[in-house]
Amino acid sequence: MAMLHQSPRGFVYKLGNSLYVPLTSQCNSLTLPQSRGDEFHLPTSVVAALCRVRDAELRNFDVTTEEERVDETKWYLNDDGKDLPPKMKLPEPQFEALPSISPQDSSLYREREPKLSDLLHDIRGELTIPTRQSIDAIVIAGEGEPTLRLEDTIELVQRIRSLTSTILDSASPVRTPPAIRLTTNGLVIQESSPTSIPQKLWDCGISRISVALMTWNAKQYYELMKPVMNESSKSGFDTVCDFIKDAVAVEGDLEVEITAVDRSDVDKSKTEALAESLGVTKSVRWRPYFP
Repeated sequence: MAMLHQSPRGFVYKLGNSLYVPLTSQCNSLTLPQSRGDEFHLPTSVVAALCRVRDAELRNFDVTTEEERVDETKWYLNDDGKDLPPKMKLPEPQFEALPSISPQDSSLYREREPKLSDLLHDIRGELTIPTRQSIDAIVIAGEGEPTLRLEDTIELVQRIRSLTSTILDSASPVRTPPAIRLTTNGLVIQESSPTSIPQKLWDCGISRISVALMTWNAKQYYELMKPVMNESSKSGFDTVCDFIKDAVAVEGDLEVEITAVDRSDVDKSKTEALAESLGVTKSVRWRPYFP
């Protein structure tokens, strides 16, 4: 009987020429899929991978045996691709939003499921399929917020760099390593350290960070994202803005991208002006909204 974390389809998924690696389904705000609207649908293969991440994380809190947890009726564990729609809505999250944590506390989330070894196994499998279209980027992203596992994020990126170098050394010399990118809500509490968290992310090998700013207005940001912050922390909106400024100030060629959802109640020109005032040179990337 197959175990949940050993599903042959794994945790990672492809969209275009990018390979997405979800570290968690948990979040310190509404998840990014939730922010896209009630009718937002994803490719069925993506929904399946994200559901497998959820199941893996439940093992951190479930005291029953693994054999008892395996459910052969779950379509995303056993489907063969038949009789399924091309896109599906991701079910409601299984976890309530978590408070943002400081990097000192991120060890609480270290080496949780899915394990880094399982994710790396999946990544190697995708990179070494000879008939597969080339992968230009590996994106640390998924349903939840990857920086809740900040130490794991840094270690995973370092191990991906080592993995891709090994693979390329044994392959054609004309191939180049895929870029490694991170998608985040930016609700990251800066530690008392001279090195900012975006700087650490650049130093470990991330070349682009996409930050969900969502809007220009602090009150509306809270309404749209419902951030959960510790009592001693700044507001969620201020935390995101400070994260963006730290990312822009990184010593290195870190690409900073701001994303927002194209809702009728969000002032696009003011949001773009805010991003520019924070030092971002690229235009805001507006994602479609599905109410």
